[in-house]
Amino acid sequence: MPKHSLRTTLTAWNVAAFVGMLCAFGGAIVLTTQGLLSSAIDRDLTERASRAAGFGGPPGPPPPIRGERRPPGPPIPAPGPYFEANRAADIQRPRFFRLSGEGPFGGADEPFDRPALDLALSGVQNTKDISGPLGHLRVFSRPLVRNGSVVGAVQVARDLGESDLLLRSQLSTLLFVMPVGIFGAAAIAKLLTNRALKPIAQVTAAASEISRSDLTRRLTLHGDDELAEMAGTFNDMVARLQSSFEELEATYSDLERAYETQRRFTADASHELRTPLTRLRLTTSAALTGKSDPAELRRALESADLEVARMTRLVHQLLTLSLAGAGGLQLILAPVDLRVLAADALARHPSAGDERISATFCEPRLLVRADAEQLERAFTNILENALRHAPSEGFVRVAVGQQGSEAVLSVEDSGSGIAPEHQEAIFEPFFRADAARGSAEGGAGLGLAIAKSIVEAHGGRIEVASQVGGPTKFRLCLPIESAAQRGPITSS
Repeated sequence: MPKHSLRTTLTAWNVAAFVGMLCAFGGAIVLTTQGLLSSAIDRDLTERASRAAGFGGPPGPPPPIRGERRPPGPPIPAPGPYFEANRAADIQRPRFFRLSGEGPFGGADEPFDRPALDLALSGVQNTKDISGPLGHLRVFSRPLVRNGSVVGAVQVARDLGESDLLLRSQLSTLLFVMPVGIFGAAAIAKLLTNRALKPIAQVTAAASEISRSDLTRRLTLHGDDELAEMAGTFNDMVARLQSSFEELEATYSDLERAYETQRRFTADASHELRTPLTRLRLTTSAALTGKSDPAELRRALESADLEVARMTRLVHQLLTLSLAGAGGLQLILAPVDLRVLAADALARHPSAGDERISATFCEPRLLVRADAEQLERAFTNILENALRHAPSEGFVRVAVGQQGSEAVLSVEDSGSGIAPEHQEAIFEPFFRADAARGSAEGGAGLGLAIAKSIVEAHGGRIEVASQVGGPTKFRLCLPIESAAQRGPITSS
């Protein structure tokens, strides 16, 4: 089945409506004109017949005797002006007829229409249109009543030539105007339809553009009609689609990054575990040859013990990092004085007597809501990172203070600094910036990642400020506990 466009359908409906209105209007004009003319002619005929009946009609000759021939009337004149004048006078003259005992009627006139006259002589007034030698006439026949009895009849006529001419002129004009009106209506309807459907064409074009790749395009709103409302709804729909696609793209990017992180994490973890396992295997294999003396066996067992301790620590770090990344790190929160936690952690650390370490604490106690064990672990990891990269003649400065509504625990070392491009990556698992900081030694690259996960689990953050060749400063920022949250103070 062939399909028609909306533009063609609307144009056709507009043209059909216009043609229907034109036909109805033209028909109403023709019918109204015809009715008015007919009413005017009927009134004129009635008035003329009434006047003629009031005079009783001309005396006329005596009634004819049955079989008697009437004298012939005047000859019919030849066509021409004289004929037309006599014809008009003859039509305008009333014609009277009397009942006769010897015949159906008496009088010298010929009736305009004999059936109408017979009906009037029987007492019935009537009007009739006839066509004959005198042309198209409208004849009014009225009975003449004397003393309650019909004694005759009168007929008056009116020439309908002018009214017929007017009617034909109207019909001709209507038939001429109709095609012109149809073509004009089609042109105007097409123009108005194109203008009305322009926003729909814009919607179609925009939808075509959007379907390719551009979700930022929007329709321009004009006015406050239904099409403007449709354009606004379309813009809202596209905005929601764009937001959904952006969220999907962001989610996809996050998944890609998570997958890449997981892949790298697995590869790095395998590498880190393979190294101590290889050393342990070599040590135990050498000890099992049977050629080693007790001293060598002891050294082999000590080396194996160190590797096992290293692997145990690495496994614990991997487990902590995995739990923190999955949101499964269990925290036992309680009010903790950050000054006490830092002092106790420094006192228990194996490098407690290291002359490079100095500490500064603020005077009032600084309470944070934290898991003391986990938070001390984060601080220890950052402290060990600083000690690892600070030279023997350098310094490691620990400070606890308050900045606004946050408690700040900072660790600064005099190492060789961190390049700007590495300052974000150092918190990723297994990342090492040792070469950038001038140290050949390094841990597994998990300490800073674990510290960041623990601090963020407490609702805080870690900041780093460093430059190549200069000191590096880490800041653990934690929200200070409000008075409503305070309970028994916990120390480490």
